Amino acid sequence: MSVPARRTLWQRFKPWMPLFGWIVGGLIIAILVYRNADDIAKLKDRQIVWSAAIGAVLLCGISLLLTFVRWWLLIWGLDFDVKLYSAVRIGFVGYLSNYVGPGSAGGDLVKAAIVAKGQTSRRAVVAATVLLDRILGLLALFIVGGLASLIPRDWHAQSSAIFTTYQFVYWGASIVGMLGLVVMMIPAITRLGWWKLLFKVPVAGNIFSELMQGIMLYQSRPRVIVACVVISLLGHVGMLSTFYLCGMSVNSANELPDLITHLQLIPAAELAGVMAIFIPGGVGVLEGAVGKSYELAGAQVASGILTGLAFRIVSVLMALPGLIYYLLFIKQMKEQTPSTE
Repeated sequence: MSVPARRTLWQRFKPWMPLFGWIVGGLIIAILVYRNADDIAKLKDRQIVWSAAIGAVLLCGISLLLTFVRWWLLIWGLDFDVKLYSAVRIGFVGYLSNYVGPGSAGGDLVKAAIVAKGQTSRRAVVAATVLLDRILGLLALFIVGGLASLIPRDWHAQSSAIFTTYQFVYWGASIVGMLGLVVMMIPAITRLGWWKLLFKVPVAGNIFSELMQGIMLYQSRPRVIVACVVISLLGHVGMLSTFYLCGMSVNSANELPDLITHLQLIPAAELAGVMAIFIPGGVGVLEGAVGKSYELAGAQVASGILTGLAFRIVSVLMALPGLIYYLLFIKQMKEQTPSTE
């Protein structure tokens, strides 16, 4: 009788990573609240502006749907038979998974697994659409931040130096990303003979070949990529404006940076949340980064933390459709989604 292999320390710890991430995120929020307790206490009697809160929910929902449409276009551009309503359904489940997996990558893994499950071939290409979708999303975030940064603002000395760094990152990443897309869409690049060497690599060669075929399909349909970039820009303007509406719902007008300032600073805060790869949804990190953004704009850190918490509530509400679908079709979803192992 064979003896079961002993599980490594990592294998034992891995299933507990989401819980550990939530604990870390909760501690970060607790520290933020504690360090700004006096300022937050002054805001305890603040009345919620429900019109702004409802507007935030609606705008966040529309922006989120745009990201699902973008991903569906990428799949459609590769001739996969996936209906738009299926992409939306899977998108919501993936969005929910951001809160139960490590960072914001958990949802991407789930989306790729669900679509790939129904494919007998070209599974690597399906996974590539998820990666390309994430790249386009980040590229659009940088472009929106870079364009907004061109609008003059009267920053004080310390904020001006930090904002200059933001501008450099926004524009540097935007230029590199756009150049990468242009190079990808040049047929002569994909026809270079040395690519064939990669196709001969054992196991991975087939994956490289599938990916190259996918890129060549996009080259024949450049409007798909252009449409995805435009949708990404609209989606991020909507999501960044959601932060502004969340701020309006919990802060008075004289303590709230204007919409343009949100477009300039919040992309960096969102990036900080994305980089917190071991914390589900970037909980705590995003709220702290929004508080820092408000401080750079001359507002109270406490006001920024409240805005971040309000956005978190809206974000969790947006995950509810994914939870409802998962509960209704739990058996099917368990078969399609990757396990913790």
